[in-house]
Amino acid sequence: MARQPKDVKIAGAFVTPGDRAGWVRSSASTAVPSQIRALLHLEEPPVVVQMFITVDAGARALIREIAVSPQAVDVAITTSLLRRVPVDYLLRYALEKASVTAKGRPDIHEGAFQLNSDPEHQAWVSPPPPSVGRGHDVPLDRVQRAAEVYKQALASGSRSPGMEVAAAMGYSRATAARDIRQARERGLIAPEGHEAQQAPTGLAKAPQPGVVPPNPVWQSLHDPNRWEPLEDWTAGFGEEIKHPGVSGDPSAPGIRPLPEPRLQDGEEDGEGNGEDQ
Repeated sequence: MARQPKDVKIAGAFVTPGDRAGWVRSSASTAVPSQIRALLHLEEPPVVVQMFITVDAGARALIREIAVSPQAVDVAITTSLLRRVPVDYLLRYALEKASVTAKGRPDIHEGAFQLNSDPEHQAWVSPPPPSVGRGHDVPLDRVQRAAEVYKQALASGSRSPGMEVAAAMGYSRATAARDIRQARERGLIAPEGHEAQQAPTGLAKAPQPGVVPPNPVWQSLHDPNRWEPLEDWTAGFGEEIKHPGVSGDPSAPGIRPLPEPRLQDGEEDGEGNGEDQ
């Protein structure tokens, strides 16, 4: 549970998945929607906060939109009032409210899990969030990933590779500094001041971390013991398959035929009649 600041009181909270939300794993036994809408009524400070949050496949949550409105009509939004709104705490609070129980299904697919409300033939797939650890207890896989991000940031000419590690891994700059120090001690990163000798050449700039839309996996029509991604499951149908849980529209039909292209009179395939151009 996120620790509540002493000067903040939440009177009510309404947290729901976004219209096109999937589900991503937030821990070994919980999952959260990939899109979250939160409406929070605060008694202190006396404001209403609306947030649109996205969560990527590594459980990294980002606030994409936020709106702050006063509770009373005679109260104005000022800089001092905005400073009293604990945005980071409200983000953690919304994630806890949106969290649901999930069970791992490694027998179906690597990284697969199911919610209690999922039908037996459907599961979600997302990598587990970064492991938690401090000092020499930090797992090697996390240190290796931080080292790769750090070296790619150097190769792209970044002046703040530590900040890029923190952004990509979804943790604080202090934690990034500890992981970078661990990487140096393990020989994964060159000693400080000698990074340019180790920086790989020919690498493109490291892509900014973004939201990876999760896709469900379905049981194969031909082999009930085999599971496959939705795009593979629909391959060969010649039609676009829409799943209500992904589209967000429970009334959407299951199968939507793709329209066939038609040529107008006097047109040729591709460019049409050149004399009429």
